[in-house]
Amino acid sequence: MHILTTPVADALGENGDPVTIGEDNQACLAMAANPMSSCKTKHVDIRYHLVRDYVRRGEVALEYVPTEDMAADGFTKALTGEAFTKFRVALGVREVGRTEE
Repeated sequence: MHILTTPVADALGENGDPVTIGEDNQACLAMAANPMSSCKTKHVDIRYHLVRDYVRRGEVALEYVPTEDMAADGFTKALTGEAFTKFRVALGVREVGRTEE
């Protein structure tokens, strides 16, 4: 039984396929891909290496997403009008027209 990936995969209808996680931090992607530790990564607590294990087992796939295309930022950051519209479109939320009073 997989703690993280099985419920997520089932919810997404991706049974058996790796769950893809978009990441804009290239250092994070490099750490997940490289099992070696260095002086720059030794401060990372061992419990955070869980993603690396999932990647190694093929249960999670990480892919680079440029910061300007990171849809999740809409949940965590203040957005300009243009960025909010892009976020809304990425979520599939449509604008409903106003009625005249």
